[in-house]
Formats: sequence, C-alpha cells, structure tokens
Amino acid sequence: YLPGENTLQINLWEIVNKNIYKGEIIYPDKSNGESLNNNPADLSGKEIPRTKRITQSLTHSPASKNSKREIPIHNDLKEKKIFTINAKQLPTTMSPLEKGEKAIEKGNNLLICGEEGTGKKTFASELLKMTGKPFSKINFRTINPSRLDEELSKITEIVSQKKFKTFLFLNVEVLPSYIQEQFTDLQHIQIITTMNISDKSELSKLNRKFYYQISSSVISLEPLRARKEDLQDLIGRIINKNHSHAVISDNAMEILRKHNWPGNLNELDSVISRACMETSSVITAEIINDSLDTLENDLDQWQKGPLDKDFNLHNVLGDVAMHYIMLALELSGGKKSKAAQMLGFSNYQTLSNWIKKYEK
Repeated sequence: YLPGENTLQINLWEIVNKNIYKGEIIYPDKSNGESLNNNPADLSGKEIPRTKRITQSLTHSPASKNSKREIPIHNDLKEKKIFTINAKQLPTTMSPLEKGEKAIEKGNNLLICGEEGTGKKTFASELLKMTGKPFSKINFRTINPSRLDEELSKITEIVSQKKFKTFLFLNVEVLPSYIQEQFTDLQHIQIITTMNISDKSELSKLNRKFYYQISSSVISLEPLRARKEDLQDLIGRIINKNHSHAVISDNAMEILRKHNWPGNLNELDSVISRACMETSSVITAEIINDSLDTLENDLDQWQKGPLDKDFNLHNVLGDVAMHYIMLALELSGGKKSKAAQMLGFSNYQTLSNWIKKYEK
C-alpha cells in the first residue's frame, strides 16, 4: 500500500485504463471463504463480479475524456486486498539502447557484457554519444600488464583533478584482481565498462566488490546467432562502410541466415567486406560461399579429424592459431599491435612469439 486514501485502487485503475486493453481483473475471496467487504463497484455503480473483462467494464465509462471518472473505493483499507491482473497485452520492454541511455543519464555505472565480437565497444560509444557526456576511454587489452599500476595512477590523477567524471573502461576481464580492488577506491565517478564473456558464470572473474561497483545497471548483448533478424541492417551498414553499391541476393541472404556466426560481428564484417571486393553489383550465393569457405572448411577439418596414429594435437593447435593470426593481420591491414588486440594478446610482442612458434 502507498500512503494516501485509496491510492492502491487509483493506481490499479490507472494501470488498467492506460496499459491493459485485453485481459481480466480477478478479485480473489478471503482465505476463510468469506466474500470481501465492500466489494468495489464498477463505473456504473454495480458490484463487480469475481472475474470480469476489462474491456466490458470500461464500456460504462463516460465517452468524454474530460468527464471525471468514479474510482472504486474500499472503505476498509486495513484489510489486505490482492488484485491479480491477467493481461493479454503488456507494455513493451525497453531496448538495450534505451536502457543504457537511461542508466547513463541517471549517472549510474553500467556493465556491458557479451561474447567477443558482439559490438560492445561500438554500443558503449554510441550510448555516450547519444547522452553527450564527455568521457575518458581506456582499453585495458592494449596496455602492457606490467604498466597497469602506472595506468591506474593516471586515472586516479584525472579523477582527483576532476578532468572527467565519466570513464569508459574496455575489456575489464583482463584486469588482475589486485587492480580491480584498487579501482573500488575511486568514488564519485561514473564508470561504463565492457567485458567479454561467453556465459554469466564468467562474471566470477571479477572481484566481487569491483563487480558490485560497476554493475548498477547491466546490459548483456546477444550473439549474432541469436539475433539474425538484424542481419539485413548490419549487412547494409558494412556495404556502405566499404563504399560499395552492391546488393545482396535472396539466396545469399539465406546462406547467411543459416550460418552460426561463431565470430559474431567481426566475422560478418570480414565476410561481407570480402564479398564487396568481389563485386560492385550483386553479392551472389557463390560469392558468399567462397567468403565463408576460408573459415568453415578449416573449422570442419579440425573438428572432423580422426584420432588415429598420425594425430598430433600440437599441429592442430598450431593450425588453429595461425588461421586466426593471419585473419587478424588481414583485418588489421598488417598492423601487429591492432592484430594482437583483436586476438586478446597484451602486446604485439606476444603475437610475434606465437608466429615464431607455430609458423610453418
């Protein structure tokens, strides 16, 4: 119950009148089998039955919007009344973008999580752009682990000098626990963070105190395989980004819808960008198959390889590693530092070491 006479009844009927157009209101009997005292009356003054269609009860309301509506009243407010609404139509939930914008405008900390390649960085940047807040961005994946303490000192100095109140921290999953613990000392700032996880159990990688600090609001971005209805729009954006006027055929779209997209948006961007290089007119099913083959044939070969006397796990791991290393170098235009970031390495030297180890 909210304070004020008949507040519960007024709020209930406001919900009924504004949001629920098809459904039922049920007034349950007392547990001892007695009927409720002072059963509420409908808008015509008659007693409301135990179950009645809202749409029928609202037909008794005056036609004029300006006319005052009589609110059903329970005189005995001390007695607990339970109202259950069975609704066939409910208000729509907020989209992730709306939810994030609302959280940032309120000054809440926001954690954006999801699989690698689901567009968390782009999503966070778009939110901050929409709200117009100045912010400082730090991508922890690009920082040498030995220099994290130095980076924390810089952030602390920025906070103390009040240069920025809002921070965007990318890839917080790479932060060691002791650094996370030190971040909890930062007060009176707004933190938007991104984290790569394949399922919610991986949130345990975060220091509990740090997790509570950054998760006032949480948005989990679905992988591409779970939102294939967005494919058409995403493909259009990638084609425009490549300055191409190509269109995609129905058969090609069907292949893309059936694909599982393990690499999410990164993989989609690679496939469509390759297709745009092949044609300036129509992206056909054949072009898409050729673009997907580079990834799919290798993956199938690794998964279906027999465990016979010639099997060598080290060689298989080397093939997998070199496949993704070469893909990252291709997407980064040969820049090792950017390729290392895409692969989850702390620096380009680690990437160079992997190439030396597995290059044939």
